[in-house]
Order: sequence, then C-alpha cells, then structure tokens
Amino acid sequence: MQAQGRHADYDPSAWFYDRHWGGFSRQVLPVLERLVLGELPAGARILDLCCGTGHLAALLTERGFRVVGVDVSAGMLAFARVHAPQADFVLADARDFALPEAVDAAVSLYDSLNHILALDELARVFVNVRRVLVPGGAGPSDALGPGADVLRRHRPHDEVAAADAGADGRGRVAPTKRAPTTAT
Repeated sequence: MQAQGRHADYDPSAWFYDRHWGGFSRQVLPVLERLVLGELPAGARILDLCCGTGHLAALLTERGFRVVGVDVSAGMLAFARVHAPQADFVLADARDFALPEAVDAAVSLYDSLNHILALDELARVFVNVRRVLVPGGAGPSDALGPGADVLRRHRPHDEVAAADAGADGRGRVAPTKRAPTTAT
C-alpha cells in the first residue's frame, strides 16, 4: 500500500499538528519510561509508529535510543526530520511498511491507530509490527492502562476501552477477547 495519495490530507495540517500537539510527547514520556523504556537496554532500537512531527523521536534519541519513525504523511515527516535529525524516518502506511533492521519496542501515541477504522486493516498493523519486532519485543503501546497517569487524568474513557479490549497496560492484548458483534 503506497503512503502517497492515501492520506495526503494530513500534509496541509502538519504545521498545526506540530504546533499544538508536539508538547504531548513530553507529558507522556514518564508513562512510557515506566511501561516500556525502563526495561530496554541502552541503545535499543524503537519504532515510533505514526510518528507525526517527530517530537517523541527527538526525546527518545536524546535518551540514547535508536529511533525509526514511520508515518503516512510527507508533511509530518518534514517536521520530524528537523526535530529529530538523529532518527531515521520512513514514509509508509502502518498497515504496510518494511524496516531494514528489527526493533526492540514499538510505540504509537496520539491515538494514531484510531484512524484505522476497519478491524482487518488494524490487524494488518499489528501483524506488521510483530514482523519487525525482535522476539520478546514490546509494543505497540499507546501508553494506556495501569500507570498511565497523564492520560488517565485527561481521557479516563481510554482506560476503560483498554480494559474492555483485554489490554494489559503493556501494549499486549489477550487473544481470547473479541469486540462484540451486532446482528444485522
């Protein structure tokens, strides 16, 4: 699946996103440190899936992690390359991307995966992420669940949604939990 054309509508708003959402990464970093980063070795490689304008990638590279950001928007990635010049960035759709090297963990912030509305397409994202993770790698995590103090204060419905989906607070979902279906 080609990134260009599919979601080029994110490009014109990249400046707005950069200006008004960039600070969120700094707020959520302590949560990521408790849930994911604290368990990674120094220099671990992290996938920032749907990385947007690269604010999280910048914070992670400042902490010595090797970061590869994937985003579907060329406009977002233009900002990301400025904010996090030490990171690598790939223009690709989360449902269909390839990386030259496996990653130790994957994160995806800003409710980015909520933009993928079809369950079969969302499943493709998780299969794709699993393919690039090292065995035992962590992710993807949207910093939801127990310990996510910053998000819980502002969006308590996410904790309920994570619990309903079977999330264990570390980005893993119990395979036996399924979304309810409605009869037509």
